[in-house]
Amino acid sequence: MPYFKWRAIDLSGNIIKGTTRALSVQELDKQLHEHDVALLHAKRYHHWSFFYPITTKLKITFFHHCALLLEAGIFLDDALMLMQQQCHHKAFRDVIDDIHTSIARGTSLAEALALYPSLFDATTLLLVQTSQQAGNVAHTLTIIADHHEAREQFYKKIKNAALMPCVTLVFFLMISITLMIFVVPFFVNMFDSLGKPMPASTAWLLWLHSFFTWQAFLLLSFLSIAIFWFIKKIYYAAPTKKYFDSMILKIPLIGSVAQESMMMYMFQSLALSLRAGIPLAQGWQSLIESTRNDSMKQKLLLVYDYLNQGNNFSFSLRQIPGLVREEMYALIAVGQESGNLSCVLEKAAHMYKDRLQRTLATISVMVQPLLMLVIAALVVMLIMAVYMPILNISYAIT
Repeated sequence: MPYFKWRAIDLSGNIIKGTTRALSVQELDKQLHEHDVALLHAKRYHHWSFFYPITTKLKITFFHHCALLLEAGIFLDDALMLMQQQCHHKAFRDVIDDIHTSIARGTSLAEALALYPSLFDATTLLLVQTSQQAGNVAHTLTIIADHHEAREQFYKKIKNAALMPCVTLVFFLMISITLMIFVVPFFVNMFDSLGKPMPASTAWLLWLHSFFTWQAFLLLSFLSIAIFWFIKKIYYAAPTKKYFDSMILKIPLIGSVAQESMMMYMFQSLALSLRAGIPLAQGWQSLIESTRNDSMKQKLLLVYDYLNQGNNFSFSLRQIPGLVREEMYALIAVGQESGNLSCVLEKAAHMYKDRLQRTLATISVMVQPLLMLVIAALVVMLIMAVYMPILNISYAIT
C-alpha cells in the first residue's frame, strides 16, 4: 500500500504527525478515527531512497515475468504473489504487494498500477487498460517490457558517452586536491621565508590551500546542498518551471538533443498505442500526461487541439513550427494515406534514434580531446604556480 505522511489532532487538542501505509486517504482517515484521531492533512510520498531507487530494469523484469506467468495459465493475483516472493528489492516488493492487494479487492490491473504514477506513465496505463478490454494482457505486457528495454539501452549509450568526460573531470579534481593537501604544505614555509612578493598564481594557490580546511569543506558542502535544494524548489514551482523548461530547449546542442530524444520516445509510444488499437488522439493525450517538460507539453496540447478539430496528424504537427524535423511531415503523410501510420511512426523514431546516436558520438569525440587539453593546461598552471618561485633563482635572491 502507498505511504502517507499525515498530520492530525487528538481528543486533547494535540497535533500529532506520523507515517502510515493505506490504500487511500479515506482509508487512512478511517484508521485514524479508530484511534480517536481526526485527520487534518495527508500527503502521499515514495519511500524508496535516492541510493536504492526503483530502476527501469526492475519494471522491465516485472512486466516480463508477469507476461510469462500469465501465458503459462497462472491467474494474475497468483502471479503477483509469486513475483512479490521472488523480489529482493524491498520498496518494489511493497509496490507489488499494493498492486496485488488492489486487484484482490476487485480493481483492474491498470487501476492498480495507477497508484504509482511516478513509476508507470500514462501510456503504459492506457495500454494495459486497452489490453484488458481486448483480452491480450500477456502480449501487451511483453510489448511494454520490450519498449522500456529499448529505451533503457538507448539511454545507457547516452550515459556511456558522457562517462569519459566525467571521469576525466574527476581525475583532474583528484590531482588538484592531492596537490593542495600533500604538495603545497611543503612549500608554504619556504615561500613565507622568501620575504618577497610572490607571483599572482602562487599567491592564489596559497590562498586556496588555506581555504582547504574541514570547516571550509563543511561550509561548502552545506552551501552546495542549500543551493541545490533552492534551485530544485524554484524549478518545480508552477510559475517558473515552464520558463526553465523552455530555456533548456533553447540551449545550443543540448536543447536539440533533449527535444529530439523526447520526440523519439513519443513516436515510439504512439506507434505502440496505435498497434494496440488505441485511437490517435487518445494515444497523444497519454503522451501529454507523461511529458514532464512543461514547454514541450504546451506544444503537444496545441497539436491535440488540432487533432480534436478533425485535422490529420501531419497537418496538426505542421502547425507547431520546430516540433519535428521537416522530412518527417512527408513520411507521416505517407503513413496516413497508406493506413500504416504505426509502422511509419516507428520508422520515424528509429530515424531520430540514429541521428541522436550520431550527434552524441560527435559530441563525445569533440569534447573529450578538448577537455583533456583544458585539464592538462590547468595541471600545468598548478605545477608552475608551485615551482615557479623555486625555478626562478633571481626572484629568490634579489
